[in-house]
Amino acid sequence: MSKNSTHAFYDQLYRIMIEELHERIKLFNGRYIDSIPINYIDQYYIGTIIGIFKVWLYMEQPESVEIFLERLEKFQTNAPYEFWCFDS
Repeated sequence: MSKNSTHAFYDQLYRIMIEELHERIKLFNGRYIDSIPINYIDQYYIGTIIGIFKVWLYMEQPESVEIFLERLEKFQTNAPYEFWCFDS
């Protein structure tokens, strides 16, 4: 995402990331909880990841890609997994 990106680009990226999230949930035999609508959970999770990318892109002195990816991984592994249920 560049500073010149369009809303259409954001929408396309968002849809791709939602599809990937849904595939990963299926891969790990997961399902969404019933108490919060799926579209809200998707927006919270994917919207936050995109927001983290935007913060990094707009930094005056961005961290290296390696450090950024480490931080992103920490977010994803500590995210609110209460949104999903995984069968053993």
